Amino acid sequence: MPTAHTPSSAASATAVVIPHLDRLADTAACCRSLAAQTLPPRVILVIDNGSSVHTADELQAACPNAVVVRLAANAGFAGAVNTGIRRALELPEVGFVWVLNNDTRCPPETLAGLLAAVGDEPRGGLAATPLVENHGGRRCRIAPGKQLRYPWLVPVPTPPGRAPDYLCGASLLIRRALIEDIGLLDDGFFFFFEDVDHSLRARARGWRLAVAAAEIEHTGSATIGALGERQARYYRAGHVRLLRRYSRHPLAAAFPPGVRDGLDALDVAALMEVAIAQDEGSTTPPETTTEPTDDGTSSTSSTSSTSSTSSSTSSTSSTSSTSSTSSTSSTSTTSSSTTSSTVPRVATTAPRAGTCAPPTTTTTTTTTTLPRGATTTTTTTTTTTTTTSTTTTTVPPTTTTVPPETVPAVDPPLVGVGTSGGAETARAQQRLLELGFWLQEADGDYGLTTRQAVMAFQKYHGLTADGVLGDDTAAVLSAAGERPSARTDAGTLVEVDKGLQLLFFVIDGRTTWVLNTSTGSEIPYDEPNQKDPTKREIGNSVTRNGLHEVYRQREQGWWEGDLGQIYRPKYFTGGIAVHGSNHIPNYPASHGCVRVSVPAMDWIWENDLMPMHIPVWVHEGTPA
Repeated sequence: MPTAHTPSSAASATAVVIPHLDRLADTAACCRSLAAQTLPPRVILVIDNGSSVHTADELQAACPNAVVVRLAANAGFAGAVNTGIRRALELPEVGFVWVLNNDTRCPPETLAGLLAAVGDEPRGGLAATPLVENHGGRRCRIAPGKQLRYPWLVPVPTPPGRAPDYLCGASLLIRRALIEDIGLLDDGFFFFFEDVDHSLRARARGWRLAVAAAEIEHTGSATIGALGERQARYYRAGHVRLLRRYSRHPLAAAFPPGVRDGLDALDVAALMEVAIAQDEGSTTPPETTTEPTDDGTSSTSSTSSTSSTSSSTSSTSSTSSTSSTSSTSSTSTTSSSTTSSTVPRVATTAPRAGTCAPPTTTTTTTTTTLPRGATTTTTTTTTTTTTTSTTTTTVPPTTTTVPPETVPAVDPPLVGVGTSGGAETARAQQRLLELGFWLQEADGDYGLTTRQAVMAFQKYHGLTADGVLGDDTAAVLSAAGERPSARTDAGTLVEVDKGLQLLFFVIDGRTTWVLNTSTGSEIPYDEPNQKDPTKREIGNSVTRNGLHEVYRQREQGWWEGDLGQIYRPKYFTGGIAVHGSNHIPNYPASHGCVRVSVPAMDWIWENDLMPMHIPVWVHEGTPA
């Protein structure tokens, strides 16, 4: 019987959502156990996730106490669950949704126990049940949640007396108000880790996680066990997606989880292809296209379709297996359900920061959000003379957290000089150099590199980025108490922040210098070839996100390309390079390359700040 803490019946009508794929006997047994519940659910929804071994009528006959919803194609665990949740919330009396694997059998008190665990507390949002599995004739009790070891988000057992970081989706009760608050499961986690993400989003919004006393029987990996190596691939793809969103290390998402913490590094290249495609909203492998680049060569690169397509039919499970040995979800997206709902979908990518936003820590629906593009990429570049394969680094920089460097205020304060030269300009130049905004020298001449340094300072501090040292800029420059910090606080690398339009040099975790930059405009182009006006160059002006490395360079002077001239380029992905330019505005304007001033490019070369194979991290600029 329900305990005194069970929510009142008016608020506790429960809909059960059971994703199903092929295994008819398992789902039928699960539905029979639900028919015996002491507190019966309002409705049982079996979501047939594209089964191919039986008909919908056969499934309905095996589960007469359920409503069968058949999907035309496999939408993944989260996609199937979301279809069921939408249907469930069409019933106004439903206050809870119980997500349940089809290979479970539930004792009669299970639902009452779950409702008792969340209780009447308004912020009691999630409850899960322990699972009992049979392994080699031995009954094993599997805890319904685990903790995550940071920064690589490795699921580990929860120590006694500690609360789990997340609850497993194999048997998970979700309060309706929570769904309306944070949204559905993220179906970008095609298979694995969707429940981890959902728990973390719930906790970030103040919802409480609870563990019920009742135990349920669980076959364990009944569906995913048939996937073989694909299971490992889906696991890694989900893990990468989780890392990009939550890891406390700014570069964690760029590395396959198999490289760290003893996990098996299987099929890393295929995993990254899937992860990149997923980031662009596609469920298909990247297409190979040839596009001109700023240096005038043609680069053969992996690009993903930007339109959403139907989910993969070759794989996905009806079960969430985050509970025991492996936890979380994978990489194809899209549900084929056509039912409507007012429940908001979770944003699957982090919002892009404004171009003048200072890099402060913010919180959206999660405690920590990784940039959408921090992914590892592999690109093959073909030039007229050579074919060079470029890969990303596979070893993260040394984890050395460096505190912000404080600097005293300027006394007397600087005054605005506009763009005029003189002694006060020299003081401002010295202050910019002290803070790490590079310019050639503090000579009192308000020249090109001074304008670029002032513009970089203005971008970093959210001021109007006009390159003019007015009174407002002078006041902030005088009072600035800390040197600027890149997103990275570990290792040695070059960081390109597309949101702020800044380039950072990081050495042993310390941000040493900041340059103004202009990256890809992200506007499609169709322009005459600069070397042959009878030809046209067509493409997209995108600076690709990800962790790359410098793989080739051209040291001497200007180079004539199909799309214009570039100066002393350092290539880090395909035909995309950091290079000198005579036009570095305060907004993204290039065909994809990362522009800096010509004097700054000379300085980079002279001081060997971008040697071969140094990592180059390009991201959207959303604060972590």
